[in-house]
Amino acid sequence: MTESGASSVPSSGNIEPMDSDPAVEAVWCEECAASYPRDALGEDGTCPVCGRVTGGTASRVPWHFRLLAGGTVVYLGYRLYQGVEWVAHHI
Repeated sequence: MTESGASSVPSSGNIEPMDSDPAVEAVWCEECAASYPRDALGEDGTCPVCGRVTGGTASRVPWHFRLLAGGTVVYLGYRLYQGVEWVAHHI
């Protein structure tokens, strides 16, 4: 990353990676770690920068989100168990 915070991924011509604007239909390239508009892709769906065939929109869930969600479920399950146990002893 540069000092301004922009990615230093090389681009070909005037095609620059897009910001993650949900209103714009874009395609994610895993190799470049950037999204590009559909009309910027090659005829066969290749990335304009690296030439790799893109797989469509980004839909993978990051591993750290899954870890956070799993940890939250375990924690809340334990707290539910503690609450039920507390109520059982105070009835």
